[in-house]
Amino acid sequence: MHFTPEATDAFFEDDTQMHLSPEARARLAKDGITSVMSLGHFYPDNIYRMRAAINYGKITKSYIGEHSIIRIVAASEAIRYFQATDRPIEPYMLAWTVDQDLVGTLQNFALSMRAFDELRIKADPDIPAITKSLPIMKWFPAFHETMKRIFGTRRIPLAYVTRGEAEPATPPALAEAQPFSTEHGSLLEEYIARATHSHGNFKEDNSLLYGYLVVATLGTMYANSIQSFEKARDGRGAYLALSNHHLGKAKWTAEIAKHESIMHFNKWKGNGNFTLQQFVAIHRNAFTQLSAAAVHVAYQLPNERSRVQHLLTNIESNDPRLLAAISSIKCDKDDPSLLDNFEGAVALLQEACPVEQRLSGNKRGHISTVSSNVSHQVDISALQSGIGSSGVHFRFYDGPEYRQLNKAQKKELMLWRETPEGKAAVAKGLASRKRKRPRRISALVAKEVAKLNKPQARPSNSSADMRAAVMSAISEIANLPPASTTVTVAPVTVAPAPSIDWNTQQLQRILRNVNNPTRN
Repeated sequence: MHFTPEATDAFFEDDTQMHLSPEARARLAKDGITSVMSLGHFYPDNIYRMRAAINYGKITKSYIGEHSIIRIVAASEAIRYFQATDRPIEPYMLAWTVDQDLVGTLQNFALSMRAFDELRIKADPDIPAITKSLPIMKWFPAFHETMKRIFGTRRIPLAYVTRGEAEPATPPALAEAQPFSTEHGSLLEEYIARATHSHGNFKEDNSLLYGYLVVATLGTMYANSIQSFEKARDGRGAYLALSNHHLGKAKWTAEIAKHESIMHFNKWKGNGNFTLQQFVAIHRNAFTQLSAAAVHVAYQLPNERSRVQHLLTNIESNDPRLLAAISSIKCDKDDPSLLDNFEGAVALLQEACPVEQRLSGNKRGHISTVSSNVSHQVDISALQSGIGSSGVHFRFYDGPEYRQLNKAQKKELMLWRETPEGKAAVAKGLASRKRKRPRRISALVAKEVAKLNKPQARPSNSSADMRAAVMSAISEIANLPPASTTVTVAPVTVAPAPSIDWNTQQLQRILRNVNNPTRN
C-alpha cells in the first residue's frame, strides 16, 4: 500500500476526490475511518448511518454532501474488490477524477459495480443436468456458464471455485482508467479469474458448488465420481474429479477427430429441403467444438482459408448461380480475399442457395429424406389425407395388391415408404403378416381336408384329426418334393384318424395362397 500522508489527505479532502471538510473527516475518524484502507471494513449501510448521524447534528462545517457519500461508498467497495482479486492498491486505483475533468478508475468502478449488482440480484438460472441431449462434454461449458450467474456468500460468481488454478498468478496491468485488466475485460471475469480461495467464506461457496453438482449428476452414472466428496462437501474437488475422469486428453482427441471428419467429408448436394445455411451451421458448430478441444489439448485450429476451402470442397451442385458464387470466391480477387474470410464467403454462397430459392417460391411444405445420393419428397397435404396425388392409399400392400397398382401409384408409394410414417407402416404390416401366417395355413389346410373327406362321415374327434393334418401339411410345405409325385403323410398318433394322401398340386396351392392371401 503506497498511501503517504500527503496522498491520504488528497484522497479525503481534494475536490476531485472525496471532497470532505477537515471537520467531516474528523467526525468519520471518530467512527473508525482513520485511513484509506480502513474504508474497506465499512459497508454502504454502515457509511450511510454515519452520514445520517453527522448531518443530523446540523453542524455546517462537518456536513457530508451527496457527492461525497457516493464517492466514499464506491471507494469502500473498490477496496474490497481489489483485495478479493489479490491486487495491491495504489492511489491511482482510487482516483475519482484525474486532472479535474478526466474520469478516474474509481468512477468507472462505480459504473461497473452498478451493472454488476444488477446482474447479481437477478434470479438464479436453472442448473443444467447431464442428459442424453446434453452429454457430459457439452455439459461442462453449460455448467460453467451457469456458475457465472450464481453468486456465493462473497457476492462473487461461483465459477471462481471451479477454475483450474486455485491461487491467482501475478495480476496483469489494469486497462487505462478501468478496474479490470484488458485480458479479463469486466468485473465479472476479473472476479472469476482472480478471487482468492484463502478467504474465510470460501468453504461456504465450495459447499454450495457441491450441492449444485449433486443436482446436475442425479440419476446418472457420473454421480459415483463425486460421492467421495460428500462428507467434506468439497465442490471444487468433485468438479475437478468429474473433469479428470471424463474430459481427459483421449476424450478431447476423439472429439477433434469427430469434428475434423465433419468439416472434411460431410457433403451438401442441395437435395430436399436441406439448405446451405443449415450446412454452414454444421461447419460452424464443428469449428466451435474444435476450438473448445484446443483449450485442453495441443491442436492447431484451421485458419480462415482452410475453413473456406473445406466448405467449398464439400459443396456438390450443378446450379449455375451457386457455381458462379463458388468461382467468384476461388478467383481470390476481392480485397480482402473471401478465401480468407469464412463469414464473407458464406454470405455470398447463401445468396445463391438453390434450395432457399426453391422453398421461397414453393408455398407447399415437403418432408425430405436426404442421403448421400438421393432425395425423396412426399407432399404434406397427401400425408395428412392418406391418399397420394396418383390415388394410391398410403398403407401396407401385399404382393397381389401391389401388382394391381399402376406405375405412378407404385412410384408414389415407394416415396412414401421412405418417410418415417411409411417405414413404420411397412414394418407393422410385415409383422402382422408374420403373425397371421400359421392361422392362414390352418384355414387353407382345413379347406383341403374338407374336400378330401366330403363323401365320408368324420369321427367325433375331428379336431384332433384336423390338428394332425395341419401339422402334416406344414411339414410337407417346408420341403416340397418335385412335381408329379405323390406324398403320403403318416397317420398322427393324437387320434385314430386315417392317413391323408396329399398330392403336390394341393400343397403348392396351399403355399401360394398362404403367401398371397388376396388370392383366396
